[in-house]
Amino acid sequence: MEDKLNQRSDKFTIVLNDNELDLFKNARNVVNKFMLQDDMDIIYIACIKHDRDKDEVGNLKTKHYHVVLQVNKVCRVGTMINRISEIFRCNANQISLDKCNSLCMQSRYLMHLDDFDKARYDLEDIVTNDNDVLKRYYDMVFVRDLHDLIAVVHHYCYDLERIMVAIGNYDKWRKYINDLLVNYNRKCR
Repeated sequence: MEDKLNQRSDKFTIVLNDNELDLFKNARNVVNKFMLQDDMDIIYIACIKHDRDKDEVGNLKTKHYHVVLQVNKVCRVGTMINRISEIFRCNANQISLDKCNSLCMQSRYLMHLDDFDKARYDLEDIVTNDNDVLKRYYDMVFVRDLHDLIAVVHHYCYDLERIMVAIGNYDKWRKYINDLLVNYNRKCR
């Protein structure tokens, strides 16, 4: 398995664990510090402070900041951790960083939109450099099971193009959608 620190990407999910020193201050401060870094060439950034999350037994977790970041050049995870440590003058152990597979899903995670058992956060709590992209991610419909799929197909009046745009994980459901449309069309004849 590839060493995590040597993995390369241009999209990252970052968790900044704050301590009693309140190093990061607020989400606006986090985004501003990132945006001031000309060498990072940031395409998209979204950040939120999670201060209502609870652990498995119901205790309040230490406040932390979630950041979704896309930069214009590919770099190593280890290099990005070191760079963030420099920017915020914090220990690298306060930073958790992974490659991001889906900016959309990670942006939705900032609010726990698809995690109903976690504390919910509002769209207005997120600080971003691109509200249009964030709003588009917020408005997307995600299919979790066949029941959701049927509801989405019905909502979009069986228009495959609109369904493809609306469903974030369309590829997973392509066969089901096509089968539903074919069966629906047969019944209508």
